[in-house]
Amino acid sequence: MRPSALLLVLLLALARPACAAAPVPGDFASGLDLPGAADGGAYSVALPLAVYEQLTRDDLADLRVFNGAGEVVAHALRRPDPADDRRETRRDLPFFPLTTIDRPARDDLSLRVRRDRDGTVLTVDAGRAAATAPTAYLVDASRLDTGLDALELRWQGSSQALCTVQVSQSDDLARWTAAAPPAVLADLEADGQTVSRRRIPLHGRVPAYLRLDAPDCADRFALRQVTAVSGAPTLPANRLVLTPAGVDSRGPERQVDFSLPARVTVRSLQLLLPAAAGAVQATVLSRPTESEPWRTAHTGLFYDLSLQGRRLLNDPVVCAPTTDRYWQVRLHADRGGAAAAGRLGLEVGWQPDQVIFVGRGPGPYTLAFASRRLDPRSSHGDGLLLGALDATRSTALIRPIEPGPIRVLGGEAALRPVLVASWTTLVLWAVLIAGVALLGLMARSLLKETRKPPSP
Repeated sequence: MRPSALLLVLLLALARPACAAAPVPGDFASGLDLPGAADGGAYSVALPLAVYEQLTRDDLADLRVFNGAGEVVAHALRRPDPADDRRETRRDLPFFPLTTIDRPARDDLSLRVRRDRDGTVLTVDAGRAAATAPTAYLVDASRLDTGLDALELRWQGSSQALCTVQVSQSDDLARWTAAAPPAVLADLEADGQTVSRRRIPLHGRVPAYLRLDAPDCADRFALRQVTAVSGAPTLPANRLVLTPAGVDSRGPERQVDFSLPARVTVRSLQLLLPAAAGAVQATVLSRPTESEPWRTAHTGLFYDLSLQGRRLLNDPVVCAPTTDRYWQVRLHADRGGAAAAGRLGLEVGWQPDQVIFVGRGPGPYTLAFASRRLDPRSSHGDGLLLGALDATRSTALIRPIEPGPIRVLGGEAALRPVLVASWTTLVLWAVLIAGVALLGLMARSLLKETRKPPSP
C-alpha cells in the first residue's frame, strides 16, 4: 500500500470513533441532579447562573440530560422570547371617597354601599356630614375582566405631594386583606427635575373591590382618576448586582463600565445609588463584545431620596431582552454627587433559559454541562420536542424541577478540546496528501530522466 493511502486509512480510523461516539456524563465538566424525574414524565428545569458561568458555547449547545444508565435523553431549550408581545391595556375605574370621624383605624370605617344586581357600586355613604376630607377611597373593579397588574393614580392638589398608600382588596366589602405592600407615591419638582411615581404594582388577581388608604396626607390626596393597568411587563425574579469595572471621567460625562459574568438574558435595569443620596440623569448602554458599538438600552432619571422620613426609589426599568455582556452608564447630571466613582452599582434582572425533557429509562437523571469534547456542529437540543408537546397539548403536564447542587463530572479534562475530524476535513487532507505525493513522483521521474546517460 502506498504511504499516502496508508496515512488516509489511519486518519479515518482515528477520526471515526470521535464522530460516532455518543457523549457520556464524563465528557462534561459538571452536572446537576434532577430529583423527581422518572420514565415517561415531562419536566423543565430553569438554568441557574452557575451553569451559564461554565458553559463554553453561547448557543448553550454543550449541555445534555442523562438518565441513570448514562444514556442521553432528548431535550429542548426554551429561551426567553426576544419579542415580548405583552401590551398594556388601561381602563379607568369608578371610585368613591370615604370619610371618617377623627380618623379611626381602617377597620373601623362604617360604610353603607348600594349595589346593583351584578355587584356594581352605585353609591357610597361613609358619614360625610361629620368629616372634612376623604382619607380613603373605594374602587369598583367588579366589571374588570382582565388581570390587574397595577393601579395608576392621578390626584389634585399640591405638586409637592408625597403619600404612602395602602391597597386592600375584598370580594364582599366585609373582609379586607392587603393587596400589596404600602407604596410611596410622589409628584415632586425641584431644580428642573421631576419625580413622578403614580403606579402601585399588584399581582394579576382581579378582586371585586379595592380600598386605597392614605390617612397621613388627606389634604394632598384628592383623587381624580384611578386606572387599571393590565399586561404590564413582568419584572424577572433573578437579580444580579454588578460593580464598576472601570470609570472614565475625562469627558463632559462620567462613564462607568460594567460586565456580566455570563451571557444571560437581561430584561430589567436599576442603578444602585448610595442610600438617600439624590438623583442622576443617565443613559444605560450595552454591547455583546468589546469591539462592537454601544447600543442605548434606556435614558432617564434614577433616584434614591429620603423625604419626610420615607424612602423614595425609582422602579426598575424594563428593557428590551438582550444577552449583551458589556454595559456602560453615562451620567449627564448628578445631583449631590450620588454617583461618585466607586459608589455606583448596576442591578440587572435576568430571565433563565429552561431545559425541557421527557423522561426515558431509569433514574436518577442528571443535567450535564460545559464540554469541549462535543462535535462543534452539534445542536443545543431537539427542536421537534417542544413542537410535539404543543401539538399534543401536553405543555400543561410539564412539571418544573428544582435542581440539586452542582457536582463534578469530568472536571477540567472535559474542558480541554479534542481533535474531531469531519469528512470534509478528511477529503481536503486526502487531496493535499495526494497532490504532495504526485509532485514527489513527478520530481522523482524528472530526476531519473536527468541522470540517464546521453544516448550515443
